[in-house]
Amino acid sequence: MTAAMWLAVQILLLLLLALLLAILVLVALPVRFAMTGELGTAARLRFTIGLLGGVIPAMTVYDSAKPEKPREKKPRKQPKRRKAWQGKGSARMVGEFPALLRGLLRQIELEEFRLTGRFGTGDPADTGAVFGMVSPLLYGIQTKRVSITLKPDFNDACLDGRLRAALRITPIALLPPILRFAWRAFGPVR
Repeated sequence: MTAAMWLAVQILLLLLLALLLAILVLVALPVRFAMTGELGTAARLRFTIGLLGGVIPAMTVYDSAKPEKPREKKPRKQPKRRKAWQGKGSARMVGEFPALLRGLLRQIELEEFRLTGRFGTGDPADTGAVFGMVSPLLYGIQTKRVSITLKPDFNDACLDGRLRAALRITPIALLPPILRFAWRAFGPVR
């Protein structure tokens, strides 16, 4: 092997290592998902995603206020029939799914949940009954991150309010529950 070729191989390996390191850093930084919504005279829902741990500004994924682009209709194809999952592996997978869901939910951090609103059914008795059923939820889960404020309107039938919610997920933290699920569902039988 010539010296120039050996140098090219070393540079290529270093670039590959740098790329792998950059990917590892990207999946180790948290991703922030936020949702804002308004309901009243005009309804609006907006989802944003903040990458790289909030270093770059959040990108809007969906905004109901923006008009959708018209899509051209394509002729529908007949759906193919799929084979049902069979065998012991599918039963193991279904049995391990709740553990996977618990493991994934443990990795999701709730940053904030703010709900303010006003509701009324038009009938004061029904409004009072609904407010009585919802009151334990309103006053039972108030924390620094969770705030719910609902006010009953005994005169009119109405529903309006604002919602702001944000979650933080670190993608690399999702890997252990997924690997554990794969091992238990598809690994050797105990």
